[in-house]
Amino acid sequence: FYSFVMLVAMSLTFVACGPQVEPEPEVKSNCTVTSIQTKATEFGQVYIVEATTNDVALTNSGFSGTGDYFYMQMYATPQEDLFPATNTYQAYPIEEMDDDFAEEEFVMGGGVYEGYPIGTFVAVIENGKNTDLLFCIGGTVEFKGNATNGTMIANLEFQSLVTEDIVEKEFIFNGAIDIETIQNIAPQKIKI
Repeated sequence: FYSFVMLVAMSLTFVACGPQVEPEPEVKSNCTVTSIQTKATEFGQVYIVEATTNDVALTNSGFSGTGDYFYMQMYATPQEDLFPATNTYQAYPIEEMDDDFAEEEFVMGGGVYEGYPIGTFVAVIENGKNTDLLFCIGGTVEFKGNATNGTMIANLEFQSLVTEDIVEKEFIFNGAIDIETIQNIAPQKIKI
């Protein structure tokens, strides 16, 4: 009987000392993703992500609040629910995207086309007024999960239109998001 008790105690010890799996730390959002739109194009699946920080909101007449309005254009492989595939996507300056550009999955840098910002940029908003535009020149954006429980971590470098300084920004979102399929990608109508 004593041997049996010792055998059970030892087997419980071995089971209890197995490898412990640490849960992944919770990712806390620092922005609100207001929309993700996608469309299949001849260049791949394009995504338009719009997010805001603090109390910034896009209105019919411009903006309200104080914080950032983040607009990102990227190309990625979609999952079944259209959420971008789990991957870390590299951002490239728009000047590098010429006829020889061979990347198929990437974040498009920011620039100006016909007086409007295109690609990936941040509008800096103070009391409802756009005080600066920051154009993406590099960095990475990581997506993981799915549309029901997805995570986006954008660590990007921007160049200020006003001061020409280089600024680093981080936009983190964790949660559920509806992804809308669209017919046309139109530039954001923020006049420079």
